[in-house]
This record gives sequence, structure tokens and C-alpha cells, in this order.
Amino acid sequence: MARRRYISTSISTDSAVSKLAKNYGDFAALLYTWMIPHAEDDGCIRADIDSLILMVIPGFRWKTEKEVEDVLNGMVEWELIHWDKTNNIISFVQGRPHNV
Repeated sequence: MARRRYISTSISTDSAVSKLAKNYGDFAALLYTWMIPHAEDDGCIRADIDSLILMVIPGFRWKTEKEVEDVLNGMVEWELIHWDKTNNIISFVQGRPHNV
């Protein structure tokens, strides 16, 4: 896991993040922002749902695997991430102004 990944304050004005929250709920935006600092140096994160839950949101036992999967699909829909389900890898879309 990268230890020096930052999230720019421009994330607050990113229309895709706003649309993600509007269409998939506040948890979706929270998960997206929490995933960024957990990504490896290459900007990827393991996409196995159980591993993702344990790594990124270990205290949130009130979210099911299905809910997390739906939110990840929303991130794909709004072009915030690429999700390689075959290899269980999520990569963040390059060029988003908040992925520093």
C-alpha cells in the first residue's frame, strides 16, 4: 500500500464524484475517497470484495458484499475506476483532478 498518496481538495468539486454520491449514496463517495490512499504505488487496489471490505472499511459491518459491489459498479459507470473483475484489480482513472 502506498503511504504517501494524497487526495486533492478538488475532489469536492468533481462532478463524477458528486453524481456517484447522488445516484449511489454518500457511502459510495466515502468508499471511493477511502480507496485512493489504500491503492498500491501503481495506483491499483485488490478488487476481491471481501479483501476490499477488510482493508478499506473494516469497521463498517453494516455494508454487505452486494452493496459494496453495487457501489463499485457505480464508480465504473461514472468513470472513476476501471474494474478488472477477472484479475480482481481496480485501477483509478488517470486524469481525475483529485488523484494526486
